[in-house]
Amino acid sequence: MALALGLGSFLLSIIAILAWARIGPVGWPARESLTATAAGGLTLLMAVVALVARSARRPLAVVGLVAAGFGLFLLWGFAGALVATRPPPRAPLSRTEAADFAALLAARVTAGDAAFFDGHLDVDGMIARVGLKRSEARDARKGWVQSQSRGKSMGSEVVKAASGGAYTLVRVRELEGQWTALLRLVTPEGGLNIHELFLSRGADGQVAFDDVHMYMGDLRLSAMMTRMVGDPALTKEVNALGELLRAGKFDEVLTTYAGLPRDLQRRREVRVLRLFAAARLGEEAPYLEAIRELEEIAPSLDAAVALTLFDLHYQREAFDRCAADLEAIDAALGGDAWVGSLFCRVELARKRPAEALRRARAAAKQEPGLRFAHAVLLEAGLAAADPVAIRDALERLEQQFHEDWGGVPEDPRFEAFVASPEFEAWSATRATPAGTR
Repeated sequence: MALALGLGSFLLSIIAILAWARIGPVGWPARESLTATAAGGLTLLMAVVALVARSARRPLAVVGLVAAGFGLFLLWGFAGALVATRPPPRAPLSRTEAADFAALLAARVTAGDAAFFDGHLDVDGMIARVGLKRSEARDARKGWVQSQSRGKSMGSEVVKAASGGAYTLVRVRELEGQWTALLRLVTPEGGLNIHELFLSRGADGQVAFDDVHMYMGDLRLSAMMTRMVGDPALTKEVNALGELLRAGKFDEVLTTYAGLPRDLQRRREVRVLRLFAAARLGEEAPYLEAIRELEEIAPSLDAAVALTLFDLHYQREAFDRCAADLEAIDAALGGDAWVGSLFCRVELARKRPAEALRRARAAAKQEPGLRFAHAVLLEAGLAAADPVAIRDALERLEQQFHEDWGGVPEDPRFEAFVASPEFEAWSATRATPAGTR
């Protein structure tokens, strides 16, 4: 009896520890604690067996007692190891730390340093963030490693997109209980994306980020990871809809959506993909219906959806919708000079030169080093026949960005400006042109 109870206690102890090692929450020690505890327990077992073997009259009872004692020791030792080796709480980030790190990351990406971006993405932190168990975490980490194949890491993709363009810190803000960095990615072709990095303190105590929200396409890494391991049905449908969307089969996206179960249709990821497809299909009724259904679960148009739809609306000259898109984006960013410059272009297209000029002046004042802002200020000045705005824009473009506008007197667009006192003032102060623009 003693032997059976003892061996039973021992086996239950081992099972409990192995179960913890497999399904316990990420961030707690498992293999290291188990190894250390087992080594200590074996040493104790050998000592006890050697001590009692000489005088034991009932060897089986002694073995049972020793097994039971060893099992209890394993549990006690493992619990102690958990407490002793549990990671200490990480100090919260300050706003200054968050801003300094974000500015450094933007500079390193602009310089082409993909390794800096990849090296500060805290994958384990992201796994812990979404609450995965150890078995799920292993699958998620494996999937992430496979997705970040050589030459196609997230950092390399960001650096490639920003090469010849710009990656600029807009601001840091507090969201979901942590600091985030809003970064503006502008491609060489003028395409716009917004990245929001969720900043944290890594295991080494340094600033890192454990999640990224890419506004264009409304992609968030943690949501992708959660779907990958926790909701296979949703993952399958999102992947299928995404493939159809990328292939330009917009009508098939709508047909597939219509055939999905209602609980999947109500998921934000699915409705956003349906909206993108309806927008690109070019038919008003499906598009408006997609917006209405998305608003059932997302009452206000958010920046990610607005940013993704802006180019499409602009190409279709739906400028009122463009303005609504930009309002949503600007509100999320807390005011941005690039968005303000886009707003100027939209107002010019809406035949509102005075409002366009106001937007352009505000953008140029907010970010004096942004060439786009001064370029649209020139456009707005010409449209509004404002010689002061034209002079200010030309001075900036020549002095700060080293452009040559020596051909202004011969350009018919500048006829009214050439006849103004502001032209004389600009001509008197500008450097001798190197040639004709």
